[in-house]
Amino acid sequence: MEVDPTQKERIILALKKQGHVVGFLGDGVNDAPAMHAADASLCVQQAADVAREAADFVLLERHLDVVRRGIDEGRRTFANTLKYILTTTSANLGNMVSMAAASLFLPFLPLLAGQILLNNFLSDIPAVGLAGDSVDPELMDRPRRWNMRLIARFMVAFGLLSAVFDFLTFGALPSLPT
Repeated sequence: MEVDPTQKERIILALKKQGHVVGFLGDGVNDAPAMHAADASLCVQQAADVAREAADFVLLERHLDVVRRGIDEGRRTFANTLKYILTTTSANLGNMVSMAAASLFLPFLPLLAGQILLNNFLSDIPAVGLAGDSVDPELMDRPRRWNMRLIARFMVAFGLLSAVFDFLTFGALPSLPT
């Protein structure tokens, strides 16, 4: 059965509307509309010019193992990027809440702008290791999308928890021997 270019595009849009992440592999002029509609589109190097222009990825090797390795690496990258975002946003929120609250009670700024930047820079050094971190198998089993609610809930919960520990530290500082 032949499927015309419009039907291919409609199939992809229907799948996306149902919440699926859709990839499309095409090589001809008639595949371009579907390639534009897909979340990720691929073609081989020998494909028509229009298909190569529409593709997100052009495969230089002509076997599907390249696609599978690319999917695995993309999912690993996405999972590790999410780890970095969750860690960084929650830590930054906690630090800013702590500093804002402390500035209400102190006659001086708790941290200068340069000190805040230095703190962020120094906390990013260990975060670089997240790029090569291992990923749990359940995060690799299917494609994922950004979940802004998850990020916001995590940021607020752990950011406020971090601020609580900062306040405990502020409370312990006056009792330390000098």
